[in-house]
Amino acid sequence: MLEVALGLLPATVVLLPLLMAGAGGSAIAVLAILADGAKPFSMRLTTALLPVGIVLWVLSAALGMLALWISVLGHETVAHQLRVRVGLVACLLGGSVAAILWLYVMGAGRGSPGLLGWAIWIGLLGGPLIVSARHLVLLLMNQRTPARQAVDAPPKSAADS
Repeated sequence: MLEVALGLLPATVVLLPLLMAGAGGSAIAVLAILADGAKPFSMRLTTALLPVGIVLWVLSAALGMLALWISVLGHETVAHQLRVRVGLVACLLGGSVAAILWLYVMGAGRGSPGLLGWAIWIGLLGGPLIVSARHLVLLLMNQRTPARQAVDAPPKSAADS
C-alpha cells in the first residue's frame, strides 16, 4: 500500500499526463519535419533525431511506470513467468534510466531548478526509483514480495503421525 501511495500515485497522476502530452507534441513535430518537402530528406532525418529521441525517452518512462504498476500489483502472478519477468526487468530498467537521465539533464543544464524544484522532482521521481529498484531485485532473484509470502504449515512432528 505504501509503494502505491508514495511511489506510484504521485508520478502517475502528475507526471504521466504531462509526459504523454510532451510525447504527442514531439511526435507531431517529427511528422511536420518529415513532411517538409523544401529540405532534402537526409536533412529532414537529421533534424528529426532530437524529437524522436524525446519520444523514445518518454516512451521508456511510460513503459517503466506501467511495468512498475504490474510489478507492484501483480507480483505474485508474474513472479513465476520467465518471459514476463524479463520484459518487466527491461521496462523497469528503461524507466529508471529515463528518470535518472532527466535528473542529470536538469542538474547539468543552465537553468537549475533551485531547491524547491529539486525537492519536487526528487519527490516525484524518488519514489518510483526506490520502488523500481526493490522490484528489480525481487524479479531478478525470482522471489515473492516478503509481505505477501504464504505462510507455510508448521512441520508435522513424529508424535502427530
